[in-house]
Amino acid sequence: MSYVKRLLEQQEAERHAAIEIAVAANVLARCEVDDDPIDAGVNDVEEAYKVGNAMISREDPRVAVFGKDRRKMTDTVKSVVEELRYATCSHEADFERAMSRDD
Repeated sequence: MSYVKRLLEQQEAERHAAIEIAVAANVLARCEVDDDPIDAGVNDVEEAYKVGNAMISREDPRVAVFGKDRRKMTDTVKSVVEELRYATCSHEADFERAMSRDD
């Protein structure tokens, strides 16, 4: 496997772990239909840092990709939360359109 491919896989694993941390902290939520991460309406990234630090301290396997690198964890959580800050479930709009149709 090439170095670039390994690096991309590492970054994707870190992103996934950061999403899990943010969901555990209720900063992000999951779409009920397709499980995609969405904004939970809570702008408390500090809470996600606390949850992530606790997960690292207890060696939670969901954050093993960060090892003991808390800085990498917080940087990745911040990036993911900023990226998904206004993410919504696309199914909500589909549902609202379907319900508003006059048949």
